[in-house]
Amino acid sequence: SSIPPLRTNDWDPVANDWVYINDYGVSPTPSIGLDGTIYILGKSGNLHAITRHGTQISKINSNWPVALPRYTEDTLVELTGSPAIGMDGEIYVKSWEGFFNFTLSSIKPDGVLNWNQSIESSDIFTAGDPVLTSDGNVFVTAWGLQIINRSTGNIDWENSNYFGGGTSAIDNQGNIYVEYGPAFLTLERDNSIPDVVSYLGVSPERYGPNDTMFGSQPAISENGTLYVAGGEGLYVWNAASEGAHKSTWPMFGGDARRTFDVRTNYDQISVVKIEEPADGRYFDLGSTVTFRAAATDTDLIDISSNIEWVSNVDGLIGTGAVIQYSQLSDNYHEITARVTDSNGVVLSAKTNILVCAYDDLDADNLPDCYEFAWGLNPADPSDASADLDGDGLSNIDEFNLGTHIANPDTDYDHIPDGFEVDQGSNPLAIDSDTDLDGDGYDNMQTYVASVLPDNNVPVINIIEPADGAEYNEGDTVILSATANDAEDGDLGSNIIWSSDVDGALGTGTAINVSLGAGAHVITASVTDSGTANAQPATTTANVSVQVHHSTAVPGDVNGDGVLTVADVVLVQQHVLGIAALTQEQVSIVDLYPPQAPDGVITISDVLLMQQSLVNGGQ
Repeated sequence: SSIPPLRTNDWDPVANDWVYINDYGVSPTPSIGLDGTIYILGKSGNLHAITRHGTQISKINSNWPVALPRYTEDTLVELTGSPAIGMDGEIYVKSWEGFFNFTLSSIKPDGVLNWNQSIESSDIFTAGDPVLTSDGNVFVTAWGLQIINRSTGNIDWENSNYFGGGTSAIDNQGNIYVEYGPAFLTLERDNSIPDVVSYLGVSPERYGPNDTMFGSQPAISENGTLYVAGGEGLYVWNAASEGAHKSTWPMFGGDARRTFDVRTNYDQISVVKIEEPADGRYFDLGSTVTFRAAATDTDLIDISSNIEWVSNVDGLIGTGAVIQYSQLSDNYHEITARVTDSNGVVLSAKTNILVCAYDDLDADNLPDCYEFAWGLNPADPSDASADLDGDGLSNIDEFNLGTHIANPDTDYDHIPDGFEVDQGSNPLAIDSDTDLDGDGYDNMQTYVASVLPDNNVPVINIIEPADGAEYNEGDTVILSATANDAEDGDLGSNIIWSSDVDGALGTGTAINVSLGAGAHVITASVTDSGTANAQPATTTANVSVQVHHSTAVPGDVNGDGVLTVADVVLVQQHVLGIAALTQEQVSIVDLYPPQAPDGVITISDVLLMQQSLVNGGQ
């Protein structure tokens, strides 16, 4: 659910901005990217992406949801935990591969798999959620401790002497806190190689009898205090540089004076971001290329002037926030902008550019080397007007604009480059939250509204009971129906059942109820989630059923539990041939002869009903 700020009833479902329900239930902990995209695991094995407005990215990008590797033979232990989001927008998430293994996956913001890494584990419960180290790599715990290279997916470092349980925590100095049974290990980073330097344990006199593992993600305060929930309380440590230490809280007695100031600010992290050149750009051999990036330290101190620019082909090419360089070799270059923050952590960002001599065999204004690099034909001028990545921009447009010819969303803001160009926004910068035309809707909402159809009304069909079905009071009545929606799919679990006599009956595709006596109109209703273009739509279906009293009142032909004038009139109409009673109704009003009813309704039965009515009926 999305709950707007400053509401007094923040947790009232009616007040929610939107509610997203899908995939047989979801993990309890979503993660949010820098652009506001929400990532959450579904129990059926999918990683979902949702815009901050509640639109499923799958409706505008067929790569989503991303199906993750999972152990298909198990239906109990499925996907759990929370994804980790890198500063470049990449998503790191674990999934259970089977007994003794889980998979760590790296997913690009456009839903394309970057890599999978299989990691040994006893089960998914001893495999902690991934967390990102200060240099952007991925730390995981299982039957050992591992650091996974964010670019390659390879294991850069591991320690098999320890195994972790819950999710770890990392402060901005690079120190890693890892749950280790009823304790925490502190791993201090030194030149990217962790070393266990502290064991934060709970002594027996403090450790509760129900505590076997903490089982929750630790949190680090601004002064370096580590908080974690255990089975019998909240435990707190002040981080120390060496030795084993007792928990300072809960206070079961003992020393609470061990302190060590760890300079930590969870509100800010060091960041470096390349502003130009854009990924995939072409430059003529010998031309001057401008490199621009920004970097901030943990206290928002600008450290951009310290950025080093490195080519994987030519090595170090300059230092500074903005440099210009004209000596790049004829090659495809991976350019890295790297900087060291005040804590000694090396930060980096990457972009790729093509540098080559300009030759144009087919005179289509696309350099031959550019065409070779992206699989085009340098002897065919018609491919300049083609659209390699299907984003609405021709190949020659991509070349001239500097957008990526093989990536439909160069800036990874979930809006195709072609749409951004048409609308006047920047396909090279994340601006999905900008309201370009001032209409009150940001660029993402405008794009979603342009590609999603108007909302289709959901379809609901009552399977049982059949219209006109009859029951006796106390019978179990099965209510079942199907509900489907063109946009939302199966909505069976959202069906709401009600009776005009008994009121609300329950929710779901099939429920069992017991109805009170009388004539009921049973209603099944379902509401979809709507679209960016339309409000949610509700569809209803109805059937009528009759529930008879368990003990029939003689003469009560209409089944309402009492003998009334209405019953007498109905029987008179039957005798006169105006109406016809059912066999069950005949048995109820067959009163004559009193000791041996004859199965035939005559005026004598009517007279006995009238006499009974006068003596005590209504």
